[in-house]
Amino acid sequence: MQGHGSLAPPGHTNASRGARGTRTSRPSGARSVSVQSGKRDSVYTDMVYRQALVHMGDRTSASKHRRAMRMLNRQYQELQSNALDGISGGLIEPDNFFRWCVILQGPADTPYEGGLFKAELTFPQDFPDNPPKMRFISKMCHPNVYTDGTVCISILHDAGDDPYSTETADLRWRPIHTVRSILVSVLSLLAEPNIDSPADIDAAKLFRDDKRKWRREVRKTVRLSLEAAL
Repeated sequence: MQGHGSLAPPGHTNASRGARGTRTSRPSGARSVSVQSGKRDSVYTDMVYRQALVHMGDRTSASKHRRAMRMLNRQYQELQSNALDGISGGLIEPDNFFRWCVILQGPADTPYEGGLFKAELTFPQDFPDNPPKMRFISKMCHPNVYTDGTVCISILHDAGDDPYSTETADLRWRPIHTVRSILVSVLSLLAEPNIDSPADIDAAKLFRDDKRKWRREVRKTVRLSLEAAL
């Protein structure tokens, strides 16, 4: 006896039910067409699934972007209404809170005293999950500032542990940090350079081996910053 769903003998047709319960004939070759159709359906389903994932990713990115905008707007307003000593700032482009221009006044009782050092802060779209980048536009001579002006400080390093660094995670970026805490940390760095992991090797050597010459080089940058501010 032929079981349910078994193939008919060669030369015969398989029976299947139509939409209204009537039995219709289907050539035995239709089985291969059904398989091909199934593959097409599978490919289509996979494509829709991938598109859905992309869409979800876009929605997540947009949500993080809006959150970053709100936070940066609030922190910007706070900095304007409750300014820090020796720090001023503004937006490079109107309504673009992801790029700031700041001016740091050289800390008193340091070779940087009297200088007006201009820098840029560029924030990622997912701030505060990840830190901003800070780069001095003014010429600098500092062990922890790269020759292109990029600031190298623990608080601006990506969050988490780095197996190639002696820094602990608590010294690196954390989402609780704000623009205010970043700028205060950079001012402290100007006053107290860290030569254990320098960004500018030449400046670090001067600071370590020839403080007098290092001070002269720093005073040059102070004069240049004041000339640029005029």
